[in-house]
Amino acid sequence: MTSRMIRRGMLVALAALIVAVVPALAAVRKAPSRGSVTAVHRPDLKPNRDLGQRDDLRWARSTTRIKSGGALTLRNLTRGPTPQTPDTPNEIHNFSIVASRQVPRTQLQALDCRICKAINARHNFDDTTGQPRIAVVNRGRKGIDRPGDSVAFSGTRKARVTAKPGRTLRFICAIHPHMQGKLEVGR
Repeated sequence: MTSRMIRRGMLVALAALIVAVVPALAAVRKAPSRGSVTAVHRPDLKPNRDLGQRDDLRWARSTTRIKSGGALTLRNLTRGPTPQTPDTPNEIHNFSIVASRQVPRTQLQALDCRICKAINARHNFDDTTGQPRIAVVNRGRKGIDRPGDSVAFSGTRKARVTAKPGRTLRFICAIHPHMQGKLEVGR
């Protein structure tokens, strides 16, 4: 065997070791016991194109990692229904856990979102005030743990994540179905 072949073999072994160790180190990292999901709105003005009417409602982060049993803070930083009425109270959002197959993936699915209609019906929104009569909808154990769990909020609200470690829960705002994200539950 030549020294070149030995070096090549050592490089292959080192590469295999790195491939095996890096994912294991990532799995060891503990999930935080507190997390937050924040709704934000940033109207965008484009001179000679757009008057800032585009809807940029979204979650501040697409993925939130939290420990099972951790406290999740839901924050709404959106202001009023339009940029022209900044003094209007915060818009209402809901943090709703859905199955992956129920997440709208096209504009047509978002505009005619069946799961969104079902979730909003469970919250029983008042036609006059627009406020939910039922703020927290729980489908399983108490807390956020499975599809069907939903929390409506207009300011700040806390929720406990009770899903088992290792689960990834998909969430949407059923009022604004283009607002979508993932909740990664760790140890």
